[in-house]
Amino acid sequence: MRTKTLIYGFKNSQKLRVIVDGMGIYMTISEIYEKFATTPHRIAVLLTIEKLAGERETARALHGWAGVPSGLSHRITVDSREFDVQIDVM
Repeated sequence: MRTKTLIYGFKNSQKLRVIVDGMGIYMTISEIYEKFATTPHRIAVLLTIEKLAGERETARALHGWAGVPSGLSHRITVDSREFDVQIDVM
């Protein structure tokens, strides 16, 4: 049986480079739920990847595949803590 897509716009096997507060991790979309020890870090990454997915969808609709972003750097607040998150699609 097929596994449901976790983040719209990305395959679950899509490889990413994620940097959260200076610590880098290589992972796939499906590993986001397994790799982080704390919930705020996981939420920060999930919110950033969803923001990237939205920006990619908007760019694809406006410019086709030529202007689609492959990464995003974002500062996000989760539970009154700020996280610097950078995500790059590999």
